[in-house]
Amino acid sequence: MYVDRESKLKNVDKILGRYLDDSNFAGTYIDVKTNSVIIYTVNMAKKHNIISKPDVREHERLLVFRRVRNPLARLKSKFNELDTIAKLKKPKGIFVYIHPRFNNIAVVVFWPPDQSSQEFIGAARRLGADIYFPFNDNTPLTKRGLGKRKARPFKNKKFFTKYGLIGHLVYHSETPYDIGLIDIESMRKLRPSTNIRNDQNATYPELTIIEGPPVSSHGAHLCRSGATSLASCGYVDAFNGIFLDETGIYESNIIIIDKMSSVGGDSGGPAYYFSDFSNLRLVTITGISTASLKRQDIPLYPFGVVFPKEIILDRFQLDLITRF
Repeated sequence: MYVDRESKLKNVDKILGRYLDDSNFAGTYIDVKTNSVIIYTVNMAKKHNIISKPDVREHERLLVFRRVRNPLARLKSKFNELDTIAKLKKPKGIFVYIHPRFNNIAVVVFWPPDQSSQEFIGAARRLGADIYFPFNDNTPLTKRGLGKRKARPFKNKKFFTKYGLIGHLVYHSETPYDIGLIDIESMRKLRPSTNIRNDQNATYPELTIIEGPPVSSHGAHLCRSGATSLASCGYVDAFNGIFLDETGIYESNIIIIDKMSSVGGDSGGPAYYFSDFSNLRLVTITGISTASLKRQDIPLYPFGVVFPKEIILDRFQLDLITRF
């Protein structure tokens, strides 16, 4: 039921995107539980203008307008300024993104701040961002945050599972995108599969990938499959965020998923959404899982980080293969 409901809400959200400008509005959020699309606006007088559109009027019962302080144009300007400062200062252990439900910039500091981080935090405060410090001296906060990462020799590195060789790493970068490409031509004992493991579900032990559009609605569900902790799901909180790890490596265009958890070993697992409410075996790939915040004592909840597949495919002119 929820997958079907979400599909309809995403269609309504797409229609609204034609009419919501960045000066009077601050984005939308689909709420599957209440079967509604929340529209954030700084000008409630614009409500009538939106509802009067013929293709919107038929969905009026699904729309909820909420007054906020910051238009999206202002939030984007502040975010872009912080993005520029982050590239210059190289703070360590920080997430930055526009959080539509809180109508502000969220800055999550998950590593004890050094001088560069303190300067960045000061700039974020001056810009009015919401800043969160979900850490203590003894608790690792991301599955990649178990201590400073050492430099790793990636050239010609072989990748194995306990069952045999997967292939050789032929490309790797960490900034601005954390991407690795493995050539599987040398795979002998194993057979590649385009399915996603789903071991905790006896009815659908494997999920079949089909083509589909990228996720674009705040509040839409996303799941990820990991080698260690299997599957976890949540809801999109933000797009196009930035992430600087505990060594200061900068990554951009990340998607923040509310309530999605992961542990060490889950990095690189596929992120996906269920494509068809009538067949829960079918999913659409949206990217790869890259990190997560484990702590639960901040208003943002635990969240996961996904890197969009479109950037990988476009950067290397690759095609997504759903069948061998």
